[in-house]
Amino acid sequence: MASDGTFSDELIQHFITTTTIVFFFFLLLFILKKLMLLPNPTRPNLCRLPPSPPALPIIGHIHFLLKTPSLHLHKCFHALSSEYGPLIHLKFGSYPFVLVSSATLAAEIFKTHDLNFSSRPDSPLEGRLLFGDSGFVTAPYGDYWRFMKKLCVTELLSPRQLDRSRFLRREELVRFLTKLTEKGLKREAVGVGGELMTLTNNTTCRMAMSARCSTESGNEAERCRALIKESLELTAKMALANLLGPLKKLGHLALRKQARDVPARYDELLEGILKEHEERRAADHDYGNGGREACDLMDVLLEVSKNANAEMKITRGQIKAFFLDLFIAGTSTTADAMEWTMAELINHPDAFRRIREEINQQVGSRLVEEGDIPGLHYLEAVVKETLRLHPPAILAPRASHEACRIGGFDIPKGVAVAINIFSIMRDPEMWINPDEFRPERFVEQDGCLRGGGINGFVPFGGGRRKCPGSNMAFALICPTIAAMVQCFDWELADGEEMCNGVGGEPPATLAEFTLDDLNFYDVSVVDGFNIPVSIYPSGGTGDCKKVECFSDLNMSCPQELQVVDDGGRVVACKSACTAYHTPEYCCTGEYGNPQSCKPTSFSKIFKAACPSYYSYAYDDATSTFTCRGATGYLIRFC
Repeated sequence: MASDGTFSDELIQHFITTTTIVFFFFLLLFILKKLMLLPNPTRPNLCRLPPSPPALPIIGHIHFLLKTPSLHLHKCFHALSSEYGPLIHLKFGSYPFVLVSSATLAAEIFKTHDLNFSSRPDSPLEGRLLFGDSGFVTAPYGDYWRFMKKLCVTELLSPRQLDRSRFLRREELVRFLTKLTEKGLKREAVGVGGELMTLTNNTTCRMAMSARCSTESGNEAERCRALIKESLELTAKMALANLLGPLKKLGHLALRKQARDVPARYDELLEGILKEHEERRAADHDYGNGGREACDLMDVLLEVSKNANAEMKITRGQIKAFFLDLFIAGTSTTADAMEWTMAELINHPDAFRRIREEINQQVGSRLVEEGDIPGLHYLEAVVKETLRLHPPAILAPRASHEACRIGGFDIPKGVAVAINIFSIMRDPEMWINPDEFRPERFVEQDGCLRGGGINGFVPFGGGRRKCPGSNMAFALICPTIAAMVQCFDWELADGEEMCNGVGGEPPATLAEFTLDDLNFYDVSVVDGFNIPVSIYPSGGTGDCKKVECFSDLNMSCPQELQVVDDGGRVVACKSACTAYHTPEYCCTGEYGNPQSCKPTSFSKIFKAACPSYYSYAYDDATSTFTCRGATGYLIRFC
């Protein structure tokens, strides 16, 4: 201000400049706000997304996976859906998706909106592994995918082709049974998983490529099995790297050597088989003129690739990718399904005896054949029940082509959807006692097998992206299991145990294990107590703590929880849930989450006596232990 009380020109100019800047700043904010409120057809409306559990910055919902004592993603998802509902919106790092965990909601996707969900989610992972974007399984829905599916079905998986290849499956089954017989006569233990892998390897390879992929030594089968396992593990690691957002390139860089090595080994195998077929084609002058009646699927694909007028032009890389998809889908999953079936039968000897009696009545003394299977209803029920509990297609990934509504919520365009087949086939709305092995649920009162339209039974997925090889899988699984039951008595080798996740009859102290690269273990008294149990790990790294308790909880058991024998002696102590069946004690209903389910006065009695025991439904923090690389576990019952 000047001495005469007036403002100087510089001060006036500064005021005008400042006012102008402030004005345009607020004008810009006003315009941006208006633009954000305008409808944008390219931006999904997130306000009607399915409910979402509390998320953390950057990692999103990854922390929920770390809370679950399992390294299996489908079981982690199952635990999440049990707590937060059958339709939830999740974000793992920078990757958002919707998780579907009920049969009713899955039916909306597989049936009502089948075409809209006919493609797989886009992922940078696919172009980095194996044969790039040439795979049939991961291909987007379109001309190429439809053409390859048509070829696969008509030339390999149709009823006519399966009937033509029946003698191949019979030969491989007899070879498999002969090897088991030789081992049995020598009283040698049988590695069931490896032998079944050899069987499925050779059967699939002969049907598709007219070549056996494993010799009598079985070494190739074991290498193939290891290669498939390594491929799946690499896929999981790459997927995990993709969750790191801006840091995902560092994850891909760390896996670069393995991502080059695995495809190279597959390529060596498939390139050799392709060259053999090309040499055979060149030597067979009658090929293509009706001279080769025994033309296999690889011959057909090679013919298409050479034909300039073919309906669809396919490359050598696409042929390799197709056979790789077929190889993984037709060997590992089928062998695993048969191994699970035998595990369930060994754990349920009554079911084993019932299958054998059925075979004796329907077949007699000759070796069971594929043609006998339709009359073996209980056998088929056992196979279906095993596939229900241990489905080959555990997670079905889909992507929405257009925005739609599922379960009353909006699913935006392009959003990835993960359908948890494991949860769907354990949905209590569809299945009575869903965690129990009960083949009878698939058998009608007259003894016949229930029809195929059972709601919630989708072991191979659903919709047009359903695995087309279900008929081939049953053609391999049912005769093999029937022959294994008919021809041999089975028992576990010394020192081995097969577990199906079913505990003892409450009240019982349980030693619980989840065994993988990282092992989880605990001693649980959630279902009550009968005897002290201790676990002592050997070797390993991490939280490899011993779990032990020398207190006899039966001595301090509250009277209302006591189980007394005929002599008046307390032999067990029931849990409060078993005794009272209330949500508060059972951690169900409104108490079915860690926030509302807290230790009760009864569980505190157990915890005080045995501090390292798992005393109530959410006692993970103090009572679930992890150990990597342990050489063994000593379990003491005393």
